[in-house]
Amino acid sequence: MGVRRALGATRSDIIGQFLIETVVLTASVGIAGVLFGLSVGPVFRLVKRVISTISPESLPPIVNSLEPRIAMWSVVLSLGISLGVGVLFGVYPARKAAYLDPIEALRHE
Repeated sequence: MGVRRALGATRSDIIGQFLIETVVLTASVGIAGVLFGLSVGPVFRLVKRVISTISPESLPPIVNSLEPRIAMWSVVLSLGISLGVGVLFGVYPARKAAYLDPIEALRHE
């Protein structure tokens, strides 16, 4: 950041860079989490089918009646929370880096 500031980057450029990095990272992790969550249903069905084939009496009756469902609002909410937390905790270091004296920043790099 010190080099960018020394070469003429404005404070808003530095804050923008930090926030873009934060949004990209949190969005990709949020999407990975949603994809993992979406994969749990088919895995549950597969495991339930395999156990029922091998030993039908080993599963309690309530497990046989379970069917995983995904509500769209929960997917949107989880992505929103992921992005919100990322931006919230990305603003402080972005502002701190933007308001750092370029000479001081270069000294610590």
